Amino acid sequence: MSIRDKIRQDNIYRIDQDICKLHTQQFALGNGHSSGHYAVDPAHIGLEKTVISLEKEKRSEVIHCWSDLLSLRKDFTEALKDYLALKRKMNVLGIPIPKHQNE
Repeated sequence: MSIRDKIRQDNIYRIDQDICKLHTQQFALGNGHSSGHYAVDPAHIGLEKTVISLEKEKRSEVIHCWSDLLSLRKDFTEALKDYLALKRKMNVLGIPIPKHQNE
């Protein structure tokens, strides 16, 4: 689970870097204002659309990570429940339960 969270952090970091680069490009083009009005500059509009797309991708990454972790936790809970049920059955039937180092 921590591996998935690390992947999420890495992905978001890279997206943030891309957003920062785009903001730098926007700044280099100028502030986009002419006499108090927003300029209809295709370069600014394209950069802003890309920033919005990256922000959407960032939100999507967080949601996918949450979904993946939720699924893993559910699978882990089910596996643990099955393991404990099997262990109880073995105990009732008198079957020796092997000892593991991790228990």
